[in-house]
Order: sequence, then C-alpha cells, then structure tokens
Amino acid sequence: MSEAIVNGLTSGINSMGGYAFFLVLFLSSLLIGVAVPSTSASAALIFPIIAGAMQSPEQAIGAVTMYTMGLGIANMFTPVQAVVLGSMDRSGVDYRDFMKASAGFIGMQIAIAMFVIAPMATAI
Repeated sequence: MSEAIVNGLTSGINSMGGYAFFLVLFLSSLLIGVAVPSTSASAALIFPIIAGAMQSPEQAIGAVTMYTMGLGIANMFTPVQAVVLGSMDRSGVDYRDFMKASAGFIGMQIAIAMFVIAPMATAI
C-alpha cells in the first residue's frame, strides 16, 4: 500500500519541471512540518518521495534544501515545539496573540523562500 502511494506521488512530482518541482517540495515540506511535529518522522514521510523523484545530484541538493526551508519555517510557529510554547509561557503571551503578531513575518519568510526557489530551479 505504501509503495503504491510513494510511486504515485513520485510520478506526479517527476512530471513537473523546474520551479513547480521545487515549489511543490517546499510547500509539502512546510505542510508536513506543521502536521507532524517530529523532524525524523517528517523526514521518514517525505524522503522516500524525494528519493524516487531525483534525476540528478543537483536536483537532490535542491530537494533537501526545500525540505529544510519548509521544515524550518514550520518549526517557528508550530504550537507543539517546546521552544515556542516555553518562550510564550515565560513571557505571558497567548498563542493566538503570537500568531497574530507573527503572521506577517511568517508570510514574508514564505514569500522570500518562494522567491529564492526561482534561481535554484533555473540553475538545475
């Protein structure tokens, strides 16, 4: 069952080229990072798909970069991260207030990451 899912997702990603390929990897890493709080568990979910979709070493480097960018952004605001919750508790800030205050910053980081993908996609 899992082989069929990985093969289906891999063939879907393989049909994309350039910017779309890296954008999908970045967004899927971001979403998996939010849904699965463990870095190793999220890697176990996405790396079989990444490994099956790679066609060159340069593409693999870009895919791992997309994974780390997506996961890094997700870790900044995911409510199960101990650093986020501990810092908010010590400062007396509610999570909802934190998200309201940081939504623009997080959105800006996502936009910058999407902008950084373009030169990487054209170079590979």
